[in-house]
Amino acid sequence: MDSNSWKKILSVISDERLISLANKIEIKVPGFRKVTPQLLKNFKIKLIKEMIKPRYLIKISNELNGLYNDILNKNSKNYREMDEADLIKQADNKDKFDDIVLSLFSSKNIGHKQLAMKISNGSSSRETSNLRMEDKIKDTMHKENQTISFLRDTIKRYELETKVKENKINDLNSKFDSLNQKFIKYKKQQNQLKILMSSKLEKRNDDLENKTKQIEELKRDNDKLKELLRISEKKFSDKKRTYRVAIIGNPQNSHIVDDSITIYEEDQLQDLIKSNKLSRFDELWILRYRVSTEYIKKCLDLIKTVKIVNNFKELKKLHSFLKEKAL
Repeated sequence: MDSNSWKKILSVISDERLISLANKIEIKVPGFRKVTPQLLKNFKIKLIKEMIKPRYLIKISNELNGLYNDILNKNSKNYREMDEADLIKQADNKDKFDDIVLSLFSSKNIGHKQLAMKISNGSSSRETSNLRMEDKIKDTMHKENQTISFLRDTIKRYELETKVKENKINDLNSKFDSLNQKFIKYKKQQNQLKILMSSKLEKRNDDLENKTKQIEELKRDNDKLKELLRISEKKFSDKKRTYRVAIIGNPQNSHIVDDSITIYEEDQLQDLIKSNKLSRFDELWILRYRVSTEYIKKCLDLIKTVKIVNNFKELKKLHSFLKEKAL
């Protein structure tokens, strides 16, 4: 068979069988001590071109004859004796393909060699189709890998952005919690201050209200005294006579001061009694709320010069008496 046929057969057998065959014939490749998968990957065409040289084809033929005997020993069937249809079917099995093609091509029978070429061409077509399919699959997988890589990068970027946003959110939440605690504390202080101020204001209002009532009451008492004195003055003026009154105990009220009224303090009582000055007065008024009980008793027992002695336990009694005298 010509070198092209050998080239075809060496191209379709498995890489493992090709490496084994190349090392058995001791082919020399510059830069390599023996043929390896790495060498075959980069220099397969160059290697096959070297192997189909006449000096190596003789060695290959001898190796294939020995190989055929080994194949016969390990298989129950002789591939050279099987019909074409059965061989083509058996050749679809990758594990049997090399043995079938090499068994037929190493035969001296031209029909076996032609059948080996036919099976090789079919394998080549299938291999080409498979290569195209593999290329298509690889291209699809490459695109899918690019898409997956893009999606992974996108997801990673989104995760990073999400992490950054989460950190910002956590930071904002922390600041919000801090401000919220301060606000709660401020509100609590405000409420406490409000309660305190409200209490103070209420007490102040109560005090002011009580003082206002006291002032109003004093005003009313003063007004009553003024009116009583006015009536008394009018009455005394109408009678056109001097009616003298001595008051023991200072009422401390300027409205009671009159020419007909003389006011004495408690400690002046003894002098009045000894000097008999009380005989000059028509009436003696004793303010019991201004004079001690001991002096009142002494006054009542010793004073006999004054015909009328009046006792006043409180300011209201004096008011009432003045009003009656005025009438």
